[in-house]
Amino acid sequence: MLVIVPKLSIHVRRRPLALPAPSCCARLALASLPSASPSSLALAHARTRLFHDLLQPPQVTSTMSQQQAVDKLNYYLAQIDKSLSQYPQLNKLEKQTGVPKAYVVPAVAALFFVFIFFNIGAGFLSNFVGYALPAYWAIQAIESPKSEDDVQWLTYFVVFSFMTFAESLISIVNYFPFYYLFKVGFLVWLQLPQTQGAKTLYKSFLRPVFFQSSRASHSSTSTVSADDLRAKAASTTE
Repeated sequence: MLVIVPKLSIHVRRRPLALPAPSCCARLALASLPSASPSSLALAHARTRLFHDLLQPPQVTSTMSQQQAVDKLNYYLAQIDKSLSQYPQLNKLEKQTGVPKAYVVPAVAALFFVFIFFNIGAGFLSNFVGYALPAYWAIQAIESPKSEDDVQWLTYFVVFSFMTFAESLISIVNYFPFYYLFKVGFLVWLQLPQTQGAKTLYKSFLRPVFFQSSRASHSSTSTVSADDLRAKAASTTE
C-alpha cells in the first residue's frame, strides 16, 4: 500500500524572532527535536507556554482581593468603634487628641501584648491590670447610683484576693512559662462585664465552699448546744 505524503514548504523570515529565553521544559523539548530551526524553536516555546499555563493555578485579580480586605478592615474597625463608644473617657480622649479610638486601643493592646509576651515589665503590667484598673472602676462604681456595678467589682476583689493568696504560696513563675500572659488574660476575663468571669467563679466555686463550711459549723454548734441542754434537763429531773 502506497501512502503519498504531500510536501510542505515552510517559509521563514530572515529577521530574528523576539522570543524570551527558553526554560528547562523548552530545553528538553529542543533536545528531542532533530534540528533547532527557528520554526521548531517557536513550536517548542509555544508547547512550553501551554504546559506552564495548564499547571499554573487560576489567580484572583489583585484589585478584588484588595478591595475585599479593605472592606473587612473597615467593618471590624466600625465594630470596635461601636463597642468602645460605651466608655465616655475614650470618647473624651478621642475629641482631645483627634485620633480615632478604634486605632488607639488596638495599638496599645498590641504593644501591651508584646511587652507581656517578651516579659518586659510583665510583673508591673500584670499588677496594673489586676489592681490599678479595677480600683479606678470600683471608685466609679461607688459614685454611681446603680448597685449592679458595685456587686461586680466587690465580687472581683473577693476572687482576686483568693487568687493572690494562692499565688503567694508557690512561685508559679519559675515553673509555668508565659505565666504573666495567661494571668493577664485571666484577669481580663474576670473583669469584663461581657464575660463576668468573677461572678461565674464566685457562684460556681467560692460560694458553695463557703456556705457549706458555714452550714456545717452552724449545725455542729447547734447539735452540741441541744445535747448540753438535754443533759442538763435530765440531771435536774433526777
